[in-house]
Amino acid sequence: MKKLLILIVALASVSVMASTARVDIDGRKAGIKLTPGSKTAGCALSNPGWIKPEEKSKQMLYFAVGKLKKDKWREVEFSFTPNKSGKVRLFIRAEWSNVKKGAKPYYVYFKELSIVGAKLKNSKFSEKDAKGKVINWGFNPNGKNPPVFKAENSETIVKLSHGDAMNQYIEVTKDKLVKIKIIVKSAMDNAK
Repeated sequence: MKKLLILIVALASVSVMASTARVDIDGRKAGIKLTPGSKTAGCALSNPGWIKPEEKSKQMLYFAVGKLKKDKWREVEFSFTPNKSGKVRLFIRAEWSNVKKGAKPYYVYFKELSIVGAKLKNSKFSEKDAKGKVINWGFNPNGKNPPVFKAENSETIVKLSHGDAMNQYIEVTKDKLVKIKIIVKSAMDNAK
């Protein structure tokens, strides 16, 4: 019975992770501690325990959106407070999967981000250079594929995995609350 319960819990967690979006905030370069604030119900927000030492963990934030559907956009938000002014790096991505051991990557669509308490450039991915590349966003070279941009109802949306993330530095102010809102949905064929 105990083994069956463990199997059920494991399968349930895989189905939730298969359609999960993430936003990571990294203040390690500037030594900025990030205190988690509020979050949408059903989402997770914390300083990640896998970052060592603990001092560095307090300079990172992990925000994960609960289960997403492929056919429905979900608007969620979270907040944090920096302990000093400077630049932090914001990453948007899908949940991690162990692709090195054969796991398939998870994919999510991001439609829009908005921030109160800091400035984000090109939050709807609509501004492009002369070659058609989205500007003001960096692209993680860790994955095998670059982010995929496509039009949906005259808006640009971006499909991301964990390794194929996008990032941007944002300026934060000491003790000033930062609120981030994202609009996301699953890009997985099996998300219901």
